[in-house]
Amino acid sequence: LDDFLLPYVSPGGVVAEIGSGGGRIASRVVPLCGTFHCLDISREMLKKAREAISKAGLDKETTVHYTPIDNNLLPEPLADSLDFVYAFDTFPHCDTHTIFSYLKEMKRVLKKDGRALVHTSNILAPRGFARFAQQKGASVQGFCFTSPDVVRFLAAQAGFAVEKESDTSVDNIYYQRDYLCILRHAE
Repeated sequence: LDDFLLPYVSPGGVVAEIGSGGGRIASRVVPLCGTFHCLDISREMLKKAREAISKAGLDKETTVHYTPIDNNLLPEPLADSLDFVYAFDTFPHCDTHTIFSYLKEMKRVLKKDGRALVHTSNILAPRGFARFAQQKGASVQGFCFTSPDVVRFLAAQAGFAVEKESDTSVDNIYYQRDYLCILRHAE
């Protein structure tokens, strides 16, 4: 979070999380921005995120919206409105078609100078392949595997350029198992 998420959140900024779940990451980000959008396919998880954020009093200074999403589509009113959008611990559980759909949506909702954090599995990373070898097949409960080359290609097809990427040599479970990148609008 310290390298790929928190530096891109600013006071007064408009931020969205795809796959907010129970609010684990959102609870760290909400106090740092002006407006936050929790987006999830599960209404039950959005309810849990609302409870966690409200219980901690994090929604007193920041406007927080809880919006269910369907069919890999982000809310239409968010078009060109976000400073930062991220999917952390979400895309490792999504197939390539779903990731590509969300990449196109992320581009649509970002301001021209906005940034996106994408976090996927990485079958080429040491711990990524180890997890792949242990898993019997792709699943939402497990991982759906991809690689940085595939993600870079999909990002370019969605109109993004990669600004920053994780390094598998760094001693960090996420870097040694997954792929993280910061995207910006391609020139």
